[in-house]
Amino acid sequence: MIRAPQNDQSTHDRRIVATLQSTIAVNVYTREKGMSSLSMTQSLPSKEQDLALNEASTVSDQVCDVIAQHGVQQVFMVPGGFVDNFAQSIAHHHSLSAIVCASEAGAAYMADGYARASGKFGVCMGISGPGASNMITGLSLSTADQIPVLAITGEPPLSWRDRDAIQDPGSAGLRSIDLLKQVCVAQYQLFDANILDNIIQRSLNALNSGKRGAVHLSISMDIQASTPVKQAPPIMPAMHRPADYQALDQVIHALSQHKKCVLLAGAGVRHSDASAALIDFAEASGIPVATTMSAKGDFPEHHPLALGVFGWAGTHLANTLLMGDDIECLIVVGSKLGQIATMGWHEQLAKRCLIHIDAHADHL
Repeated sequence: MIRAPQNDQSTHDRRIVATLQSTIAVNVYTREKGMSSLSMTQSLPSKEQDLALNEASTVSDQVCDVIAQHGVQQVFMVPGGFVDNFAQSIAHHHSLSAIVCASEAGAAYMADGYARASGKFGVCMGISGPGASNMITGLSLSTADQIPVLAITGEPPLSWRDRDAIQDPGSAGLRSIDLLKQVCVAQYQLFDANILDNIIQRSLNALNSGKRGAVHLSISMDIQASTPVKQAPPIMPAMHRPADYQALDQVIHALSQHKKCVLLAGAGVRHSDASAALIDFAEASGIPVATTMSAKGDFPEHHPLALGVFGWAGTHLANTLLMGDDIECLIVVGSKLGQIATMGWHEQLAKRCLIHIDAHADHL
């Protein structure tokens, strides 16, 4: 029997499959044994692999390092040739693990759920073209609900552009940037490894400040494997907008004039890490708290001051109280006051003193 010679690419492909299978096995093992995936994943790479990574830190290595530095532990992905470099970097990383999904749509939704549950940003990953198009619905949900999700797509090498290549990223191909521009708050393409620090910092700023949502980072396969001269930047804390003290004085005056007040909390409270402050304020003032559907559970539902969810499919107590005539002042914090959260923009909510507090002026 004649056996074809094995080229470097086939050896490379088998190595990728082996590392991904190792990652999957660790995830299954930790779930069965009740152990943390972090401690098990640390034993995956060999000393030789760790040494090689330390000697030559590629773009994909550095992107994974920054993701891990922000406390993210899982990357939800669908393996493919154009993200092979990331697959290697994740498999060799001491605190990241890959959750292999059946489709990129599932990866996007799982990253969204991870961000909601952890308070960090979620990360999903797939190839360009059909992989990016599969992410669209999941990323649109993240942007609509202001959930920070970093979507990384691997593109074909830059030298393939506009040459009728597979999944050509050029002007004649299926461009991921155009596919995702309607569902992402920001998009960045990395064409030069030496500006990686700038692109990463801009991506993090888009995730952590301003109007949150899905952020798309596109990196071609050849750039992923290159080694930048500069190292990725250290973590920078998110910038916080100073309070409008004049408006706060008006709020205090309004509250002193109205005794029957109710507070309606939206998901923006959680996005701003203000849940503890909300509980403190409610307890100090004795003001009962209802939440929008997207903020369900952000105020403890067993709390004596909790009214439950207000709006469509809300609780009887919250809907009856907020739609009644007894309330003198409604305080809305961290909600865009959309259709679901307002019983179809019901005019009854505006028939009393209305105080609307939000970090984003376009929500007011």
